[in-house]
Amino acid sequence: MKSHPLVFLTAIFLLFSLNLAFITIPLKSSSRKLQPLPPHLQEISPFHNNDFFAIFIEPLVNSYDTELYGTISLGTPPQQFSVIFDSGSGNIVIPGQKCIQDSCAGKPTFQSDLSTTYHQLNETVTLQYDSGTAFGNVAEDTMNIAGLSIPNMPFVEADIMRDFPDNRDFDGIIGLGFPRSSEGQIPTLFEVLMQYGMIEDDSFSFYINGDKSAVVLGGINPEFALGDFTYFPVVDSGLWTIQLNLMIVGGTRLPLTQFAACFDSGSSMILVPGGLLTFIRGRLGLGPDTVVPRRNLDQYGSITLGSGDKQIVIPPELYMVCVNENCVLGIQADNSPFSREITLGDVFLRGYYTHFDFTNKKVGLAPPNKNL
Repeated sequence: MKSHPLVFLTAIFLLFSLNLAFITIPLKSSSRKLQPLPPHLQEISPFHNNDFFAIFIEPLVNSYDTELYGTISLGTPPQQFSVIFDSGSGNIVIPGQKCIQDSCAGKPTFQSDLSTTYHQLNETVTLQYDSGTAFGNVAEDTMNIAGLSIPNMPFVEADIMRDFPDNRDFDGIIGLGFPRSSEGQIPTLFEVLMQYGMIEDDSFSFYINGDKSAVVLGGINPEFALGDFTYFPVVDSGLWTIQLNLMIVGGTRLPLTQFAACFDSGSSMILVPGGLLTFIRGRLGLGPDTVVPRRNLDQYGSITLGSGDKQIVIPPELYMVCVNENCVLGIQADNSPFSREITLGDVFLRGYYTHFDFTNKKVGLAPPNKNL
């Protein structure tokens, strides 16, 4: 998860000040052995895709196409939480009842003493995100997500959540990275789902389309795609990162050496190294505070990323963020020193139906069906 909330909020405030009719979208490998699946696991009724794999669809709340979150429940009886489904991290983090200050203020916390299926494990973990820090105990409990009831699901019961945005709409985080991205060798969601045999296809996919947005666990939903997927091999054993060798902006080709792109559903914007941002703004003729009327977007060309012999095209409607009729650049500087990575966050992902395949270590992009 890489997000720069202050910069993002500044951009939104700028658009708000220009257009008072601000409209919100109406919607709302691990070392630990897993316990056997209990016989009382509740029955599920999955949707089946054309390959006869069971898939499970979790609807997402879509906030300005820059923040996507869904609802899970934890414990017995269940306690509900809003969570970010984050392909840029590997751990599950839920605020615990000891977390009452900092980023937990005003947020629901997990009351572990009310759950009859809760178990605390004898270990702690610290998690560092670009947008905040979490610290807490590792615990297990029954988690309900997308119609699945998962017993003994390991998660971080956060005693401290610091520096996360106070105005965020989510309570916790569901990490969807590879096992290596999970701190403390805590089993990830997909390791547990595969271990229990609850899904057949070790993959997930994101579909972003207003109030019909969803994350699909266990494969793809063919109805969400209008064409075939173009796949890119993953080069990082922890996150969903592919190799880049070229960028084209405004007709200018810029060879990239030892560069990568990370598909990160936990990030709002497209993040690039500072020097690359200067290059992009210069070629597009956009200053840091330039506001572009929506009707003029077609005057700006696409940004193209080259990966091997394949290309990823980012048209202006995917690199600009618009509120009503005013738009600002949705590309921000990644302030990590010496970064050679481009983060493709939600403003990019909304333009594709994206498939994340653990088994074959690849990411697929397909034209999305926006007519559902």
